[in-house]
Amino acid sequence: MDKAVQRDLMGTPKNAFTGELRLHMDGRGRLVAEAHRGLLEWSEERVRLRGREMQLLIEGGGLVLESLTAEDLVVVGRIDGLRFQPI
Repeated sequence: MDKAVQRDLMGTPKNAFTGELRLHMDGRGRLVAEAHRGLLEWSEERVRLRGREMQLLIEGGGLVLESLTAEDLVVVGRIDGLRFQPI
């Protein structure tokens, strides 16, 4: 059976198999990044993390890492922008 068919039957998102960075935002104050590949930079104004084929730059103010695990990261604070950069 094709992997895409198996994924669809299980109701699993496509990026769960590809390792792509998944982002969820709650307004401008909270961002969850799943399947990241490492925290590269952190300050109150910038958080930079690595995805599979890109880096994500989160810019804002009062940024705090609410949670950080090997796969998931939660940033809270005032999020002004997201920028994707090639690796």
